[in-house]
Amino acid sequence: MTAIPNQVEEAKFTVVISEKGGGERREAFSQPEVSVGRVQGNELMLPKGNVSKRHARLTMRDRDFIVTDQNSTNGTYVNRRRISQATVVGKSDRIYIGDFVLRIEPAAGFGMNSTLSSVADLPPASASSAPPVEPLEVASSAPLSITPPGAVLGTSSEPPSSTSRGASAPPVGASQSGARADYFSALTALDREVTGGLDARVLDGEISDKVRRKIEKLVRDSFTKLQAVGVIPASIAEGRISEDARSELLDLGPLREPLEDPEVTEIDVTASRSIFVTRSGVRLVLDQRISSEDSVERILRRLCQLAAEPLNTDEQLVHRTLPGAIRLSALRGARASVGTSLGLRRARQVRASVDELVRDGTMSRAMATFLGYCVSARLNILVVGPRHSGATMLVSALAASCRKEHLVTLQDRDQLLVDAEHVTAVSTAASDGCDDAVKFATEICAGRLVVESMTGETARRVLAAVGDGSDGIIAALRASTLRQGLIRLPAELSSVMPGVATETARDWLAGSFHLVVEIARLADGRSRVLRIAEINGVIDGTVRSVDIYSFVLERTATGGALEGSFAPSGTEPSLLEELNARGIGLDSSLFAR
Repeated sequence: MTAIPNQVEEAKFTVVISEKGGGERREAFSQPEVSVGRVQGNELMLPKGNVSKRHARLTMRDRDFIVTDQNSTNGTYVNRRRISQATVVGKSDRIYIGDFVLRIEPAAGFGMNSTLSSVADLPPASASSAPPVEPLEVASSAPLSITPPGAVLGTSSEPPSSTSRGASAPPVGASQSGARADYFSALTALDREVTGGLDARVLDGEISDKVRRKIEKLVRDSFTKLQAVGVIPASIAEGRISEDARSELLDLGPLREPLEDPEVTEIDVTASRSIFVTRSGVRLVLDQRISSEDSVERILRRLCQLAAEPLNTDEQLVHRTLPGAIRLSALRGARASVGTSLGLRRARQVRASVDELVRDGTMSRAMATFLGYCVSARLNILVVGPRHSGATMLVSALAASCRKEHLVTLQDRDQLLVDAEHVTAVSTAASDGCDDAVKFATEICAGRLVVESMTGETARRVLAAVGDGSDGIIAALRASTLRQGLIRLPAELSSVMPGVATETARDWLAGSFHLVVEIARLADGRSRVLRIAEINGVIDGTVRSVDIYSFVLERTATGGALEGSFAPSGTEPSLLEELNARGIGLDSSLFAR
């Protein structure tokens, strides 16, 4: 009898693997269960330090595909949510494991459900098969929870959509605040135990593989020692706290992930070593702290090294620019009596259009139409709003409507990405940058100035250009309210112009701009243009403005959304005469109530 050769079993599904900073590969599997980890013996190998030896398991059951975390150090995430039990995934779901993103594609004929759901009734991985928690070599890129200030940490198993390293969060439970305090006390003790046996200079500069291995061994040994004597509670797992300690000793600690997140624009480390971040305009507190003052100083030195300008021992006010247009400020030494504080600001890339702002409800179509006519007539427009209010976005949108003109953008903190044919971008960070840019715009190319931030010297140069006959200027002024901005800017102008009184600077400002636009981010997180007003001179020592349009709040809807309407004041602006003189006639019905 002739033997029938073995046939290759038909593949049931394919895993598409994308690696951070790398390419994409595909692996097909015929078995219903696949183990995922960084070492040999797993059906799917992901050889990176932030993947555990036995990290996760993929299971095909009937028409369901199920992912289960195998007690990994850094956790397994589905659609940026850390999973704590077996979870069904669909074709559109993404599985995050360390630096890898996985997507499952079923083979023809095998089908696949498309709903993501927890599978509480599935049998969990057996305790005997769960791998021990292991130390890491590389910080994880998986999401980490960050919490709005004032919220109780650890009360939800579902973090916000913002991202950080979940492996570093302290253990949670009923007595969350107590467990969190115990965790950070233990982390501080571990950091001090390790650094107490080291020459501090070893951790400065380039860290060799030999030193790295020594540090990792010291962390393991110190953890064992401190837990044996009760300094580190038995409830704290070695993997998590050791990873946090190594990250602070060898890298940037909990600052690494928010620094690599392009949606994070601000990071603040307070003297208490708490960490605040601003992500997509929302300020949040990180579920992590830096363990000690020595660790804050160590991280500061590394940030200065990244800026290619080492920290001086006696430097108390620190200013550096890091790669990626990130500005570092720090207060330390005698000026920071309660501890070193850090601030990092990322230059945002801002691009918008007027149509987008109307669709988003930032302003009405009538307001957009009116502003469009004013831009075409080359009136000078000042947009006022606090940081993250959308002021820079509105300036970018108005500038984008000047597609055929030569625009010269003066940029301080943010990068204006204007969709126009001819744009020259100039940074005002250098002391003479603004002066050169204004001269270029007004004397060489007869361009239109677009100003990202009207402060001090920049404002003086811009208003001087107006005095020399420049027009069509679109500028942003950071202030909490329109009234506050119109009071503060003349005082700033006076401070940079010796011999010029605030009253004179106030008259100068009132005579330079035709329109002011106030914008704010309201409690529901959405930006609104609160008013468009024309400047009506100086009355009783105050720059007066008369509303043309305003936002009227009507009610708070279910879920906290603020609903209202944009309404004209019913008064025709006096600048209609100037618009008519420039050949732009407006229908008075645009301003009727």
